[in-house]
Amino acid sequence: MEGALSNVFMQFEKKELQETKRICMRLKEAREKRNKSLDFVAKKMKISKKWIQALEECRFDDIPFAPIYKKNLVRGYAKALSINPEPYVKQFEHEEEPLQITLSTPPIKTSRKNWNSNTPALLRSLSIIVIILAIAGYLGYEIQNILRPPTLTIFTPQEGHIAYESPIHLKGQTEKEVQISINGKETKTSAEGIFEEEIDLRMGINTIIISAEKKHGKITTETRHVTLRTAPQDDANIGIQPSTSTPKQ
Repeated sequence: MEGALSNVFMQFEKKELQETKRICMRLKEAREKRNKSLDFVAKKMKISKKWIQALEECRFDDIPFAPIYKKNLVRGYAKALSINPEPYVKQFEHEEEPLQITLSTPPIKTSRKNWNSNTPALLRSLSIIVIILAIAGYLGYEIQNILRPPTLTIFTPQEGHIAYESPIHLKGQTEKEVQISINGKETKTSAEGIFEEEIDLRMGINTIIISAEKKHGKITTETRHVTLRTAPQDDANIGIQPSTSTPKQ
């Protein structure tokens, strides 16, 4: 009786010992039991021999595949030895997949820390981009301002003005730092760009050309035609005598 119980316990312990072996060790033992070489398994599976060695040595982290492909690797290994792959696949799922998921999934806290650590660099990059855009906008405005002809407004006289005395008063406005010329003669401007000048006229039509020129050569021109006439007289001063007629005899 005692001998029978002893045999049962020995078988139980042997079974427990066998079940505690890792999947990699069981696969290697199955291969060696069938006298198959690593080259044989690699050729059957059409995979590199080094991945077979990593599998048998439990170096799953050295196998550059996702867990699902590692599980298929176990399945293919068993099929290459012509043994039922399901027990080996289940053991792999039980032993290795939880570990693989834990190692491959970063904690949320770590990700948040990485995000926080990258925030200053991101802000610096955004600040640099904003500064570059601001400088580019300013330079674009300045270049446009340089290339654009100056503004020129003539307040008086109006085009086609008729004058009865000379000189007449000319007044206008332009931009700052713009040179004004009236009929080729330079005229001073105020800080606000206002300019005024007395223009001598001759009898008849007078042409007045006003030019505004920037430092870089852009010119705006306005022209005024002013006619100088003599002052009109009243009919009473003309001295027209009424006409008379003599009746025929």
